[in-house]
Amino acid sequence: MGELTINEAVALSMKRSSVEQEQGWREKIDVIPYISFPPEWRVKIIPPYSGAYARFHVEKGEGWISVYLDLDSRLGYFDGGEPYWELHPYDDDIYRCAMNDTDELVWAINEVLSGTDGQNEYTVDASLGVADTESGTDTPSSKQVQI
Repeated sequence: MGELTINEAVALSMKRSSVEQEQGWREKIDVIPYISFPPEWRVKIIPPYSGAYARFHVEKGEGWISVYLDLDSRLGYFDGGEPYWELHPYDDDIYRCAMNDTDELVWAINEVLSGTDGQNEYTVDASLGVADTESGTDTPSSKQVQI
């Protein structure tokens, strides 16, 4: 893309501002949760293209995954229209989890980066708040993920 004239840049900014206002981006800032990533991961924030509200890539070693946030089912559908994170690729497909379940999000990203995506099922023991796999082994929460 070539350099924009000042008039073109202003016009483009006005279009974006209009979309941001129509979609209530400022109000949605408060509903998006903080995410604690392990320090070994490299996280690259990228522009929210194609209707996503947020996008980022994560890599560790040879592992890589793309993640986006869909707040209003513009790109897919999850659990009654609840806002969700989508990861791709995950076990030659996609993986979705609730926006507010950042422990599950970090767990799923770790599964991909570790090459074990699709081999375990995420569950939460509500009394302990600890994630575990169907095989019965513990996986620490997002603040304690061992890579």
